[in-house]
Amino acid sequence: MKGKVSNPNFILEEIPESERLQSVSQNEDDEDAMDIDDGIPFTKKMRIETRKIHNISDTLVNAKLGLAMSDDKIWAEGLLIFYEIFKFLEAAMLRLGPKYEPFKRMHKVIIGAERTRAFEQDLEFFQPGYLKEYPIRPSVAEYLKHLQTLEQREPLRLLAYIYHLYLGLLSGGQILKRKRDLRNRFKTKVGGLLQWCGLYKSPSLSDNVAGELHIPGGAVTYFGDGRSIADIKKEIAYTMNDIASDLSRDEKNSLLEESLEVFRRNNEIIGSIQHTGMVVLKSYAAYFFLILSIGTAVYLYWCHE
Repeated sequence: MKGKVSNPNFILEEIPESERLQSVSQNEDDEDAMDIDDGIPFTKKMRIETRKIHNISDTLVNAKLGLAMSDDKIWAEGLLIFYEIFKFLEAAMLRLGPKYEPFKRMHKVIIGAERTRAFEQDLEFFQPGYLKEYPIRPSVAEYLKHLQTLEQREPLRLLAYIYHLYLGLLSGGQILKRKRDLRNRFKTKVGGLLQWCGLYKSPSLSDNVAGELHIPGGAVTYFGDGRSIADIKKEIAYTMNDIASDLSRDEKNSLLEESLEVFRRNNEIIGSIQHTGMVVLKSYAAYFFLILSIGTAVYLYWCHE
């Protein structure tokens, strides 16, 4: 193609370096389609180009979404800001596929792993009826406006968003999912202890672990089309490299430039998430209450002995 085309005890925790390196190592194994210009896989060039701002994004995601993992409302807010972006990109692939071969090839890989419906299921679980009428926040509206402009003027650049956002959900999103699962397990066990002490009611379904098909609220991080997450990542990386092998140097440079814009705009909308500071205060209060309750239960037990 030529031409234009949340945790009660969580303060601030960057994604562990070991997990980041493992993810990078897996991606490097997948990047076996070389860029004919210099023998370096194009996806590796994309990662090198965005390394600095990607690290900033990791910290920001943890600060905003990681802190809010114990608060379903904040978690839903995080889902909502990316729902509109994934929804646009998946619709754009359908619109552009018949006209541009790269989008047809990428969409073929994404089929079965689309996220729009999964976002809607989770949002309906956390905030029933919210999708019917809600104001799109300014930062998300600006993001969408930029994507619409690209589709009209330089559609090729949209591939940078498809590539980075899907790889982000398949990599970093899974790390956040595991953290959320662990915190919900802990929350459920503590609830059971307090219930045994007569200090807490039975946990509701939303207190259970999200992320599995049979647990509402975890659809967006669950991929059940028969492929493993590693296989989906490998197919996306291979397809991106394969597409790049048919592009001109200017077209490839445009994708590298837009890759930086992907993370800049992601950081902007993530930064719009509110009230995470209050979640921290509520978490400390919850822990204080937990310690006090357990201490009281133990004291009463020994007093009756």
